[in-house]
Amino acid sequence: MSTSNPDGPPEHKNDFFSPRAYQVELLDKAIKKNTIVQLGTGSGKTFIAVLLIKEFTVQLRLPLAENGRRAFFVVNAVALVDQQAEHIEVHTALSVGRAHGNLNTDIWTSKAAFDAFFQAHHVVVMTAQVLYDLLCCGYLKFPSIALMIFDECHHALGGNHPYRKIMDLYLSEPKEVQPRILGLTASLINDKTDPDTLEKKLYKLERILDCDIETSCDLVSVSKYGARPKEHVIKCKNYRYNNPYSSETLRLLESVKEFCSTTQEFHPELDKDVRKSLNDALTKTISVIKQLGPWTALKVAGIRETEFKFMKRHTKIFGVKQKDFLALGETTMNTVRRLLEPKMKFQKIQTLFESLPDKVVNLLQALDTYHPDKQMARKGKVDHLSGIVFVEQRYIAFALHLVLKHAIKLDPDRFGFINPDYVIGNSSNSLESKASEETHKRLEKVLLQFRKGQLNLLIATNVLEEGVDVKHCNLVVKFDRPTNFRSYIQSRGRARKSGASYLVLVEEKDAKNCADDLADFAKIEKLLLNRAKTVHNPSEGIELTSIDDLIPPYFVEKSGAKLFLSNAIQLINKYCGKLPSDVFTRLVPQCRLLPSERNGMVVYGAELLLPMNSPLKTAIYLDENEAVSNKKLAQMLVAFKACQELHKIGELNDHLLPVGKVEAMLSLLDDDPDENTDSYAVRVGSMKRKQLYDKKTASVLQSALPREDEELLLYVLDIDLIVPLPPDEIRSKKREILNPKTAEMCFGFLSRTKIPKIPPFPAFLRQGESRVNIVLSPKTLTLDDETLTYLKLFHHYIFRSVLQLTKDCLEFRLDEATPLQTIIVPLDRITGPNGSEEYSLKMEYVREVVHNMEEMPRVPKEDDRKHFKFVASEWEDRVVMPWYRNVQQPTFFYVIDIHSSQSPSSPFPDDDFNSFNEYFKKKYNLEIYDQQQSLLEVEYTSNRLNLLLPRHRPSRQRTTKSGGPSNQKQIFVPELLDRHPISARLWHSISAIPAFFYRMNALLVADEIRARIMREAIGLSEDEATPTDEWMWKPLAYPTTAEERSQTMVTKLNQLRVDKEEYIPSKKRKGGSSIASGHSEKQFEIGVWDPALAAEFVPDDAAIKKVDGWLEETAGLHGTEIPQKGGDLSDDEENYEHALYFDRSNFIRDSLRHIGMPSDDVQELGWGELPSEIVVAPFMILDGGEGSQINLNGLMADIEKVLPSTSPPSSPKEEVTTTAPGDTKYIPKQLLELWDGPVEVDDDREKGRKEEVIDLIAFDNDVEPLRKRRRLMKHTALNENIGFDSKSASPTAREEKKEGTIDDELSQLERGEEEKARRDHEAAMIVSEKEIKEGEVLASPLADPRFSFHHPSRSVAMGGYFIGREEGAVGEEKAPFGVSPSLILAALTTSNANDGMNLERLETIGDSFLKYTVTDFLFHSHPDLHEGKLSFARSKEVSNCNLYRLGKKIGLPSIIIGSKFDVQDGWLPPCYVPSINFKAPNNDDAEKKDEIMERMLNGEEMIKENIPVTGWDERPDSGIEDGVETINLTKPAPDALDDLSPLPYNLLTQQYISDKCIADSVEALIGAHLLSLGPQRTLQMMKWLGLKVMTEKIPIAPPLLRYIDTPLYPHRSEEMLTEFFAKFQLAQLEEKIGYRFNNKAYLLQAFTHASYYPNRITGCYQRLEFLGDAVLDYMITRFLFEHEKQYSPGVLTDLRSALVNNTIFASLAVKYDFHKHFVAMCPGLHFMIEKFVKLCRERNFLDANFHCEMYMVTTEDEIDEGQEEDVEVPKAMGDIFESVAGAIYLDCGGDLDVVWRVFFNLMRETIEECCRNPPRSPVRELLEREHDKAKFSKLERIMEKGKVRVTVEIVSGKENFRFTGMGRNYRIAKTTAAKRALKHLKGIDEDRRKKAERKKQF
Repeated sequence: MSTSNPDGPPEHKNDFFSPRAYQVELLDKAIKKNTIVQLGTGSGKTFIAVLLIKEFTVQLRLPLAENGRRAFFVVNAVALVDQQAEHIEVHTALSVGRAHGNLNTDIWTSKAAFDAFFQAHHVVVMTAQVLYDLLCCGYLKFPSIALMIFDECHHALGGNHPYRKIMDLYLSEPKEVQPRILGLTASLINDKTDPDTLEKKLYKLERILDCDIETSCDLVSVSKYGARPKEHVIKCKNYRYNNPYSSETLRLLESVKEFCSTTQEFHPELDKDVRKSLNDALTKTISVIKQLGPWTALKVAGIRETEFKFMKRHTKIFGVKQKDFLALGETTMNTVRRLLEPKMKFQKIQTLFESLPDKVVNLLQALDTYHPDKQMARKGKVDHLSGIVFVEQRYIAFALHLVLKHAIKLDPDRFGFINPDYVIGNSSNSLESKASEETHKRLEKVLLQFRKGQLNLLIATNVLEEGVDVKHCNLVVKFDRPTNFRSYIQSRGRARKSGASYLVLVEEKDAKNCADDLADFAKIEKLLLNRAKTVHNPSEGIELTSIDDLIPPYFVEKSGAKLFLSNAIQLINKYCGKLPSDVFTRLVPQCRLLPSERNGMVVYGAELLLPMNSPLKTAIYLDENEAVSNKKLAQMLVAFKACQELHKIGELNDHLLPVGKVEAMLSLLDDDPDENTDSYAVRVGSMKRKQLYDKKTASVLQSALPREDEELLLYVLDIDLIVPLPPDEIRSKKREILNPKTAEMCFGFLSRTKIPKIPPFPAFLRQGESRVNIVLSPKTLTLDDETLTYLKLFHHYIFRSVLQLTKDCLEFRLDEATPLQTIIVPLDRITGPNGSEEYSLKMEYVREVVHNMEEMPRVPKEDDRKHFKFVASEWEDRVVMPWYRNVQQPTFFYVIDIHSSQSPSSPFPDDDFNSFNEYFKKKYNLEIYDQQQSLLEVEYTSNRLNLLLPRHRPSRQRTTKSGGPSNQKQIFVPELLDRHPISARLWHSISAIPAFFYRMNALLVADEIRARIMREAIGLSEDEATPTDEWMWKPLAYPTTAEERSQTMVTKLNQLRVDKEEYIPSKKRKGGSSIASGHSEKQFEIGVWDPALAAEFVPDDAAIKKVDGWLEETAGLHGTEIPQKGGDLSDDEENYEHALYFDRSNFIRDSLRHIGMPSDDVQELGWGELPSEIVVAPFMILDGGEGSQINLNGLMADIEKVLPSTSPPSSPKEEVTTTAPGDTKYIPKQLLELWDGPVEVDDDREKGRKEEVIDLIAFDNDVEPLRKRRRLMKHTALNENIGFDSKSASPTAREEKKEGTIDDELSQLERGEEEKARRDHEAAMIVSEKEIKEGEVLASPLADPRFSFHHPSRSVAMGGYFIGREEGAVGEEKAPFGVSPSLILAALTTSNANDGMNLERLETIGDSFLKYTVTDFLFHSHPDLHEGKLSFARSKEVSNCNLYRLGKKIGLPSIIIGSKFDVQDGWLPPCYVPSINFKAPNNDDAEKKDEIMERMLNGEEMIKENIPVTGWDERPDSGIEDGVETINLTKPAPDALDDLSPLPYNLLTQQYISDKCIADSVEALIGAHLLSLGPQRTLQMMKWLGLKVMTEKIPIAPPLLRYIDTPLYPHRSEEMLTEFFAKFQLAQLEEKIGYRFNNKAYLLQAFTHASYYPNRITGCYQRLEFLGDAVLDYMITRFLFEHEKQYSPGVLTDLRSALVNNTIFASLAVKYDFHKHFVAMCPGLHFMIEKFVKLCRERNFLDANFHCEMYMVTTEDEIDEGQEEDVEVPKAMGDIFESVAGAIYLDCGGDLDVVWRVFFNLMRETIEECCRNPPRSPVRELLEREHDKAKFSKLERIMEKGKVRVTVEIVSGKENFRFTGMGRNYRIAKTTAAKRALKHLKGIDEDRRKKAERKKQF
């Protein structure tokens, strides 16, 4: 691959380094020399002034006694003093004084008063007269002034103006004491002033102010760096529309228009006036017929006719008069159509030409020359058409598009190669309307098609002249001649392709004026370029075709790529463009030419500096030996060397392309778009990708098989009742509460191997909460074959008959292949005199049970029943079952009471039977023989075997049908029952055995992980990792009831809101506060409006049905808010009835002024598509009363506004001249008359920013005799140089001064730079001695630190202790044997398991610690990687797919508990195996996808076609059209079985686990180790996992870069650091932060933006921000985790999101004045910061703004095309807050306790407020509010922008609303959409509230 362009010259200039922003270029010159900056309003004058003041800060901060100097900002008016002073105060930490005639007047009362004022302020803003008076009276002298800034400096042309007088005094001073001068003025380039006269005035202003006027601006950049097209002016015949049908049509239209203008039918206050829409239609139709002829007018009239038909049908809105006027409009347009239609039916192109103006015909002929066949014949190659036709009016763009399409239809052979469309901007009044939204969407779509080549011709208004990225064009046509310089330059600048043409169409009547204007434009352009010298980026050209022969290309052998000298600059530009930067900053290289002499001739070396975030930080030099005579060649050579260096360090790959992150790879690592997005379900690491894994049994249980005659260990299931049932429940259920611990009989199990110690765990038996402990009996057992056989039979009986768990699929088998090899045994408990307990096998009981192992219940014989006698003691504590029913599936009951007062003859509870005897006789035909027996009250034995959680207690008491409480009892007759051999008490214990073994196995598996980590990761031996006999694990515990959970953990945000309510003083809660009147979270109030409110307006359905594809195509030409749908624009006459086309933006709003309307960004269901049967109203009416209109921002903001024409088209005065100005060529053509003058069309011309232009002639009133002024001069030599006479201002003198070479300019700038550097250095040395102090932590110590970041957590209750030792005595060894199995089990348990604990809290802290540690490692181990590459590397490392991969390697999938404990179907009892060894396979491609992801994460080069198989190719419900991929998000039904495998699998031995669950478990394990073992051992464990973390300190290079040190100046970098520290007042900043740095370079780096190129001694803040972001995230997450309220995972996540976000950080940065010390040179960012600072101060958001409106302000990541809010949060402010954290972290040696001490003091109020009143996630709030109505329905990926758009629908009855959000990923876009929906719904609620209040008042 070669980077050269062998096929021909490039399409644009590639021999220029990318220029800096013109404001930065101007600032650079203002620093080095006296400068006048002439820029329009909002173009950066104040930016230049403020940054210039900051550059002089070092000199300004010196005390006056030590040669300190001050800056003066001089204004012309009193009102400007405060305005400019406030602007300076926003951006600097300097003291700003104010003075004018009415303020601080005492400063001139005495010299002492002035000195005190002067000493106290660094910058003084004052009026010119005050400054002049101070200079004249001697209070102030020029040696004390460092900088004077003159606002509106053009006033200096006035002979008696104070500006002129001040400068007279200035010029009388010696050069060495003269301060720097900066003049600010609006644009001086007035294209209505003769260029020669203008230049004389400019020169005079320069001489008066002793400055050079710099003309760098956006226009100069276009003119200087853009390619130059060939310019042609095409003369056209004047168009005369005097044919009969045109004249008659115009008379009709003009008469109706006059009637509309003069009628008095409408009362201005009482009537709805529809005349504006009618007048607009008439005016536009007249304009079209005059400019484009009758055929186009016919088309427009048909569209307008249909529009009026539609409007008439709105009968509920309009009265009789209104409908009459609409009927007039319809009739008028119908008449126009009938007049023109017979004459305009053309079948041939020639007949169409005859009806068109000559301008249109010439346009078509010009386009014809681009036909591929004609180009091939003429040039021998095809340069495919890529053109723009600029018109002035929006409607003309549309109409001209119709003409072109009709021409293509009539003559496809000639014009068929043209694919046209039109683009327009918004009307000025509808930026927030639906029309604005549709206009922008259409603009976006059309431009994308144009860039992709699907369209090759655009008809555009000036919306495309600037501000919009359009591909390079080879043809630009100005259909209406350029009438101002800006329009001329901007439109010409669009013709960027080499060899492009720029055509101007002009009629004969305007040709002379056009020629004069173009000649003036050429002179003005030359004037601008002469005064905009870029000395280090010269425009002198060089022949590129021969330049590559000078030196051989750089060749890469591996790939064959070549770098040619001619492409080096282009490659450097491309590389800089790939470096990470924010949306406001364009990073560019800095190249300096270094002139020197060689053999009497000037030669040029060069120095090239890349942006500071490039790893190549050293300057690349072209030294004296390599210097060349050509400046451009010197630049190319130094760029050529830089490219080679970049390739050597890996910044350019072997194809010589910048190395960047692979977007496809990054997309694979993105978070899941949504759990309901089916099409994204298969990505590796996602929640939707699930696989089958074998369930794991603990290793010790797999080798526990008891054998005869071998020594066996006996383990006792020791159960202790901890929390008995509540007394009321005991009484109601008649239960006898006995503690199993006191029972003589218990259960245990046998094992051949020793079971590791595990923590006791809870179980919830019938008696209450119990604690189960696995106790090893001190005595071992040896069993013979008979005993073992009995025990096996007993074991089998328990599981088969008692627990009924053995099914046909299970086989009882006790051999080596059995997964769980242990036997349940009954035990006798013997308590010794000292309380010790011994256990022995209860073999008599075993034999009794085995001998009675009959099928139960046993049906007695009749004789046996006749002899039955009831003995009460035999029925106590028994389990019984009726034998007369359900014999096949018996039901077991506990006997809870013996009713001795009742017998079989007692009354039956049911009225249908008299007694029990009668009941059984009639129902079962059974006779009861023993009539004396007592009856038994029984209770069901529970079939609930999952005893890990308490039984759910019903909140309401059972009631009978009559509504009373139920007292129903179960009464049985003993004679009809069978007794089970196992007692009720033992039955309770047996029913808990499955839960015991399930939990025991899980804890043993967790213990295996613990031991493995301690051995393999921590490095302990087998013995060291095994707990000793004295060690006891603390019990597994978790909150079980709602009451306990509420006491221990905050689970919902509304709990915090209740706390907040209690916190607020009572007086603040009175009245109508939101707290008092709001609803709880569990109450849902529907947020859409009641349809009854819209009853006043019911639109006619039939009218809306006629909406067709016209509306999308005509978007923006009218203010319509009708639902639109796509379709091709057709110009067939038959389509009139399908078009709907009118301007309702003002019409509807005016007519409904007192009716609240829903937001403009509400869209009807269907994404713009109307169903054929269902008709959707175009808008709804909400009776909101006066002033209650709901006005939300639209979906997408219009593109950047553009500049309007400053002069109307000239009227014809003279005949055409055939001479061409300059290089412009005239091609004589036939001419037609255009129109007599400008047509005034409301809202039809594109609106742009009105640029202020200064007319210097108006200010030049220099009548004062020069000799009077000269008497003030002390130095005659200087006086002669001033030259105010006309002679000195002559062109000759001007030329002598202004035609200086670039070398002269270079020398002047170098001198100014050296002088300023000398003064700065001297001042900095003095300031630094006083301010710079040693490192120290100034922040207050934390009063009650709950934790230390260096030690394990105190909040983790699950640990252990040594028996007999005082807890904590072991010091640091709180966990000598590692993490408790209880905590590891929690880390392995997902929320789907519905257990008492899960991994979510641990995952939250683990995720944060993982991000922090990986960030720390990457930062230290890759010092040369910039933030973009570091972020990508971190994304890979912490991605779910990587964590899934690592978790799978250590076997986590088999031990994760991912589903609820299902005893019946999903649990394999001990000693059982499946009878069929079936095991389902995973999908065929599962391993292949894992392999691809493995290779990607390991950094192997991917084969492009292989990447999609990881999931992005499987999108059944998505499609890509016009560069937008649309995915419909599916919302599953509530009963959807997501957890089911697509194939049946063995539930007993397999589990179905998602990849994300595995990744979450890895993070939870990290969290568990962090909390238990502390960070160091956790890092060892993470390294063992395979994560890239730093287990040992990696030395890092100091932040101070020493590239500028030389042998002559070895400490230059340290001196520069001192200067920067003083310049940006960083010592003051240290006091605000609460931390003095040991290495001051860290602080400088933390505040240095990438745009501040003068700083070459540190990097920019991006790397520190990357580090600080992770540090802050972890510290805040850890603080919230350790909080005493023990937040639940959901609340923890919400609080973390609320505190760790750009809005909070940026607000805090403003609170502590970080912006005043910001080291940046970025105009866009400068103004955004200023807006944000003002907003913060106005709304008092400095402490906590997350619950206020600013929380909804978009961040850089959330910029939506609708521009949801007026003020964006500047991301850079949040970034520097994070970078300070990174800087302190590095400076203090990574001590997080120090960093937290500093930042907790900075954030204390914010954190406390957030914890009291946290914001909810907008998505969660919306779904809770509209729980069954809100649906996120669509996801669109805009490929070109790399952004995502998400749509949320809210469906309520007949109303369907849509809101969209945009962001760089799905999460941000979804949040933005939810924010917009909430804002709208809350607005509706507010309108309802106001309406209700008004009703109450009346």
